[in-house]
Amino acid sequence: MAQNQKKRQQSLERKKAKRKQKKQTQRAVVTPGEAAQIKGAANWPIEEVLLSRDWQKDMEIVQVLVARQSPSGKIAIAVFLVDLGCLGVKNAMYRIFPDWLSYKEQLRDSIIESQPMLKADLNLAAKIVLEAIAYANSLGFNPHRDYGVASALLNGADPDVVDTVIRLGRDGKPFFFAGPYDNSRLILHKLEKAVGLGNFDYVAFTGDPADFDDAFDEFDNDELDDEEDIPMLPESQPKVYSPINPYITKKGQ
Repeated sequence: MAQNQKKRQQSLERKKAKRKQKKQTQRAVVTPGEAAQIKGAANWPIEEVLLSRDWQKDMEIVQVLVARQSPSGKIAIAVFLVDLGCLGVKNAMYRIFPDWLSYKEQLRDSIIESQPMLKADLNLAAKIVLEAIAYANSLGFNPHRDYGVASALLNGADPDVVDTVIRLGRDGKPFFFAGPYDNSRLILHKLEKAVGLGNFDYVAFTGDPADFDDAFDEFDNDELDDEEDIPMLPESQPKVYSPINPYITKKGQ
């Protein structure tokens, strides 16, 4: 019983962190000319690249964060929310912060709280983003409207030097894991049009939407407790397979 209560409390804490990040993103109003500044920041030195720790895990929405710092101390960031199952870049955002502290307090902390992150290489980050987009395009899905500007911070990346295989779809087929804000009917229609019935799989949540995160949390691992515990991503990362709840998994047929 105590273990169940602890698990429930951890779930609530994760939800709170995710809501905090969403509100923070909504407050991130892009000022006039910020897009031009982001493009100008394409050649600033890389400050850090962060990647979701469980990016190779089924049903995981991958966060990719790229930060560059100007000689004067400004921080330019781009964040990509990537679905490797079929949708590609579901969301993208970019911002300019006046200094590291502003970046840390207004964005970085909330991202780390919402999802465990790894320090990664720009080449791997770009490979994940670009291969996800190419796969999604083949299925009829376009990247988020802000991707064009945000992608400037991927400048200089060479995805071809990365040996890590980016696992797209699942078991050789497109795989859609329905999130609480996805237009599932439209997405499934596009998948049916692109590859035909029986040639894709999906997971649909049919219970109380308020419990969506609880269902997803069944597949979570323990989170890192401190940002200083963020490990470096090894050059070769083993693939991680996750069990699927058979009660909510449906075949596209």
